[in-house]
Amino acid sequence: MVNFSLILLGLASGLLLKRFRILTRASAQALNVVVLYLALPALIFQIVPKLFTTLPPGARLFIPLSMAWLSFGIAALAFGWLGKQRKWSKATTGAMILTVGLGNTSFVGIPLLDALYGRESLPTILLVDQPGSFLCLATLGSITASIYSGSKASFSSISRRVLTFPPFIALILATLAVFLLPEPLRAPWDAICGKLSAMVVPLSLISVGLQLEASLEVLRRRARILVLGLTAKLIVVPLLLTGLYIGALRAVDFQTKITLLESAMAPMIMGAILATESNLDSEIASLMIGVGIPVSLLTVPGWDWLLSNVLMR
Repeated sequence: MVNFSLILLGLASGLLLKRFRILTRASAQALNVVVLYLALPALIFQIVPKLFTTLPPGARLFIPLSMAWLSFGIAALAFGWLGKQRKWSKATTGAMILTVGLGNTSFVGIPLLDALYGRESLPTILLVDQPGSFLCLATLGSITASIYSGSKASFSSISRRVLTFPPFIALILATLAVFLLPEPLRAPWDAICGKLSAMVVPLSLISVGLQLEASLEVLRRRARILVLGLTAKLIVVPLLLTGLYIGALRAVDFQTKITLLESAMAPMIMGAILATESNLDSEIASLMIGVGIPVSLLTVPGWDWLLSNVLMR
């Protein structure tokens, strides 16, 4: 309940700070820089070692590792095609791919699944989140942002963007640190990263709130594409993955259930931040977060009931 209250408080804070002209919509860019270059890398340094220590021996890796990549692939194909059919701008198409293709598997996923299944779900969550969602954000997310931002998307420019993307660099260094960092330095380093990573969620939410246009006119104007995007993210993509994992692969274990519930989470906040930083359609990206997170608090328990009582019996 605390995490969900923080979501609402963060979004509302951004709206109010803009409403009373304490900060402006442009202030979101400064917050995004702090998140991308400092707070998010610190979070990755904190979480990656836990992945190595919580992964149970003999754990099956394909399903939790593949979910984020398959989700992004589905979103890229579907919305790349839809964008052309409906003559969307490249900025709108790119923003939809990033917000439909990337799920909030950590900040929303961890507390929600902890409430449903407790600490037993954590190893699967970390597999879905770190080598799945975060790495997908750092690689395919960066590539997509480059292609749809209007900048020249040559192989060298895309490679440079991916290799210099701070979360990607942090992911590589954090993995190396697991094996190379001396034991006496691990505890203080983890404590420092813990302090810095605490900024990720509040700053990201305030940034999204600053970019939200909380008016009926904006909601009416963007309602059709917003409903389309949230239907794809919260219903269609999880349904397709359910057909693959349960229907085709006959996987009906606990790990598969947690993975499918993660696939049904709201859009990733960092996906919206990346869309904004890449000059994509920040309005629809912010709406996907601002509306998608509260709606997912209802749809994910619905998916849990469906998996438990119908699809995985």
